[in-house]
Amino acid sequence: MIGAPNVTPSAELRAIGWTAAVLTKLVVAVAPPHNISLLLCSFRFRPFSLEGVIMRFRSASVVLLSTVVLLPFASSSALAQTGGTWVCTARDNSRQAGFVSQLFNAADAARVNAAWSAAVKQYGVTPSTPPACQKFTKFAAADSARKQFIAFVSNSLEYRLDQMSWTYSGLPRATGDAPAAAASTQSAGASSTAQAEMSQAKAYCVQNHTGLYDCDAYAKAVADHRAAHPEEVITDIDGRRIVPIHDLETGIRYHLDCTICLNDEMLASWARQQVRYNFSAAVIAKAVTQAKVDAYADCVAKGYVAKMHARPNVEDYQKNFNEVSVACGSPH
Repeated sequence: MIGAPNVTPSAELRAIGWTAAVLTKLVVAVAPPHNISLLLCSFRFRPFSLEGVIMRFRSASVVLLSTVVLLPFASSSALAQTGGTWVCTARDNSRQAGFVSQLFNAADAARVNAAWSAAVKQYGVTPSTPPACQKFTKFAAADSARKQFIAFVSNSLEYRLDQMSWTYSGLPRATGDAPAAAASTQSAGASSTAQAEMSQAKAYCVQNHTGLYDCDAYAKAVADHRAAHPEEVITDIDGRRIVPIHDLETGIRYHLDCTICLNDEMLASWARQQVRYNFSAAVIAKAVTQAKVDAYADCVAKGYVAKMHARPNVEDYQKNFNEVSVACGSPH
């Protein structure tokens, strides 16, 4: 080329040129097209010196390397903040039972699985495989996956299936795709007071109603009741405060509807256990056979499920059991 200096490329220049070529290929493979065009604009031909070439390639290498390193992190960060529809499942082969959550929309991927594992453990489940939650971009895909699990457990394995009312942190059941801008697992209006109340309600349920109610749903029922009846407050030595959960269960002045707490398998199991406990002494004394007690328990369990759905207020759960027990007669 006329006027061009007669220069023999140095080892440094050759090495930098090779590095730039490799990095350029990497960027082409992973970077969006508009980013590539911006990078290549910096290589327009200009009069140059050997030192200038070296400096420019050094700078370009830094820019290219930064692009390659940062792109995966940018992608994973965006993915972590993306909401979706979740479904959680678990199986207990020793009990021949399967467990599935309701569908819910959330973006807090780091905590969903831990919360589901804790919920499964609360019900005394010994998972055959680790409890798992899966997020889907589309509600329809999550709904399909849930139905496939139900069919597999019920038809292929022929296990008992517990369709729990559980959702992460008591979120509403999903009925459609998650909002694109969802960035938290709680609705914008959720307050710390409401969350504390739900935690307290769940703890109360675990202490007093384990095995009878789905305690996550019980906490949600209490929260829904509070929202529907903000006027329910009392004034006592502790000052003005909301009605204690215990008072909501008495049925004297307040009534807690626990329809969403009801799980047919849990209700039937609870009723059978009550019957067997009530007649355990009679069986030991051989006043009645275990077979007759079990047959009686089946009758009570079946009637109890129907009675609880017909009369779901918490104050009625014992009354429902007593009435069904009388209706089924006696195992003697």
